Amino acid sequence: MHIKSTEPTPPLTADNNVISWINNYQYLGVWIDSQMKCTTHIAALKERATTRLNAMRCITGAEGGANFNVLRTFYTQAIRSIFDYATPLLIMTTPAQSEALEKAQNEALRIILGAPRWTKTCNLRAEAHLPPVRRRMQALHITILHINFNKGRNMHLLRSIQQCLKQDPALFTKRTWARCAAAGITDTSLQEFFNNHVQDLPHPDYHSKPPWAPPSYTATISSLTKKKSSLSAEELAAQARNALASVPEEGSAVYFTDGSVDPESGRAAAAFVTSEETAFF
Repeated sequence: MHIKSTEPTPPLTADNNVISWINNYQYLGVWIDSQMKCTTHIAALKERATTRLNAMRCITGAEGGANFNVLRTFYTQAIRSIFDYATPLLIMTTPAQSEALEKAQNEALRIILGAPRWTKTCNLRAEAHLPPVRRRMQALHITILHINFNKGRNMHLLRSIQQCLKQDPALFTKRTWARCAAAGITDTSLQEFFNNHVQDLPHPDYHSKPPWAPPSYTATISSLTKKKSSLSAEELAAQARNALASVPEEGSAVYFTDGSVDPESGRAAAAFVTSEETAFF
């Protein structure tokens, strides 16, 4: 599977056997598609839910049918549980995609309560004490994140989510997993907790200098004349020698960066730390 690729896929072989490319694959019960849009998994959930809703109808009857407690338990254990299983993936679904799961729950509520189709779904959820599917997915997802972060797991994910919480959603519109998780945290008003979950405290020996103190360093940034990919090794070495020759005085330090950039923003940064100063660019 080639994830989010618009280029033609080259043929693959192993031991002279052709390996076919696929657009969908079921991994640990979750359908993953090449565009990472959850469409295949939502369709599979709808099919499984429809089969079990039919089973609910079979055990429902005016005389001798299952009562409210049995039907509600059947729904939570046999139908809602399959929605809960892939919560970390389903957090990326759009409202239109999650609406299909909401309709399945609404159908189950009508079966449980024996309500007509014109009954408002908010009244059905209140009577059955069941939250909307999307709200439950957000709550479960935040609970999973909280458990993992409290145990010190996947801290790089926490930092990504914290960064997204500080970004303006009107400017950063690309749908990524971290942004979808941040949106769910914002919807449940828990952003303050996740922003303060890990504090970046200064070193115990750090003391900020007074504002009238002169700067302890002077920085000069030299850029390459062309893109790094278009320069030969000899040209790169020559530019490095020129950078060293331009150092104005003894006691100066020269740092070379590899040119890595943030793939989303296209920006780069650098920093140096000494016994007296820390600087960021």
